[in-house]
Amino acid sequence: MFSSTLIVLQVLLLVMSMLDNTEAAESPHFLLKGQCPEVTLAEGFDAQKFGGLWYRIGGLPNVEERSVNCTVYNYVDTGSGYQVNSTGIGRDGAAVNQSINLTVTTPGTAKFSTRVRTFDAEMMVLNTDYTTYCCLFTCYNFQGTHKAIFAWILSRTSSLDKQKIASCQKELERVGVPLDRLRGTYQGQQCNHQ
Repeated sequence: MFSSTLIVLQVLLLVMSMLDNTEAAESPHFLLKGQCPEVTLAEGFDAQKFGGLWYRIGGLPNVEERSVNCTVYNYVDTGSGYQVNSTGIGRDGAAVNQSINLTVTTPGTAKFSTRVRTFDAEMMVLNTDYTTYCCLFTCYNFQGTHKAIFAWILSRTSSLDKQKIASCQKELERVGVPLDRLRGTYQGQQCNHQ
């Protein structure tokens, strides 16, 4: 009883801190009523092919990410998952860097675990062709009534064909991501990608 109450309090504190640090328009994008879906992923995920640079084309606003524009991720294969180093421009216009670790949870599938503040979240690659695009999804259940969801549309270049974006939108919609909450990520001339 004490343990479950402590977890609920930690999640509520996380949600409140996110609301305090974010514009009101962004805060509800990650929180929905209901439970996370059971997602079946194809086997045969190729970790080596997936590694490398990915540009954020769009997704759900995410208060845990420091970069909001010009975001680039470098997925470095660690053998047990990835170290993901991101660079970009923060809300205040300054350059930012961030690093997280993803650990494989089910070998041979694109399912990973990562630590977000005080809880573990599961990240899944819903679809990728390894050379052009990638659709990522994270969901976390809490309090038996709500879920926190995060979604990303990534590309190997700073732009992505509309058909690939539509393919990711279809995958994200399949797992319950409200498409009207997706936002694009600026990747224009001001980004200074090297």
